[in-house]
Amino acid sequence: MNLGSNKKSSENRMIVIDSIDGAGKTTAIAAMQKFLEEKGLQSFDVPDFERTHGKLPQANDPAVESSDFLLVAEPTYSGIGRIIREEIVRNHDNRSYNGKSAMQAFALDREVLYKSLVLPFLQQEEGRWVIQDRGLISSLAYQPLQDPQVNIQDILELAGNQLEISCAPDILFLLTVAPQIAEKRLTGRTEKKDDHIFEQTDFQQKLAARYRLTEVQKPYRDAKTRIIEIDASKLPETVAQELTDHLKPLLERKSS
Repeated sequence: MNLGSNKKSSENRMIVIDSIDGAGKTTAIAAMQKFLEEKGLQSFDVPDFERTHGKLPQANDPAVESSDFLLVAEPTYSGIGRIIREEIVRNHDNRSYNGKSAMQAFALDREVLYKSLVLPFLQQEEGRWVIQDRGLISSLAYQPLQDPQVNIQDILELAGNQLEISCAPDILFLLTVAPQIAEKRLTGRTEKKDDHIFEQTDFQQKLAARYRLTEVQKPYRDAKTRIIEIDASKLPETVAQELTDHLKPLLERKSS
C-alpha cells in the first residue's frame, strides 16, 4: 500500500464517538471493544499504553502490529495531549488559555497521533479498525463556543484537522443526553475527575445544540461519514446493543 497516502483502505474501519461531557463515551467504547474482541479481533489500548509509558506507541511496535484494532483518544494522554488535559483546558486560579490556543493545540495533537500511529496502522494491513474517543467534531463544537473569535473555517484550515478528515470515519456516533443528566454523572465520578473549563451546565447546554448544527457536521457529511445519534440516557446495555448493531454490517462486509 502507498504509505505516503493519507487515505485508509476501504477494507479498514474507522469509528469515532463523541458527545458532551458525561454522556457515557467510556462505557460505550468498552461495549464496542468487548463486541469486537468476542468476534475474535485483538485490541490495543493506546491510552492505557500512554498512561503507563508516557508516550504514544509506535506503529511498528510488535504489540501494535499484531493487533486488529486500536483504541485511541483525543486529546492523547502523552505529549501535546497531556499538556492540553493538564494545562490548557484545566481550571487554574491564575491563568487561562483562549480558544485559539486550544484550537491550535488540539490540531497539532491530532497531527502527531495520525501521522505517527493511526495512518501507519491502517495502511500496514487490510481489515483493521480504529475506535476513537472524540475527534475533529469536538473542536468544531467546543472551540467556537469557547471563543467567539474562533470560527469553523479557522479550525478546518489547520493541518492536523485536514489530515484527520482526510481519513474520515465510516461512522460518527453522537451520544445524546440531557445536560442535566450528564452533569449528574460527572458529579458522581470517583475515578475520572477532569476538572476542566468546559464542565459548566450552561456551556454544556449550548454545546449539546452545537453538535447538531449543519455547519458542525458538514465536514463529515461531505466525507460520506454516517452520523448516527444514540440516546445515551437509556440503560447502558441498551446503548451497547444499539452501538454494536451498527458495527455488525461493517464486520459482515469485511468477511464477505
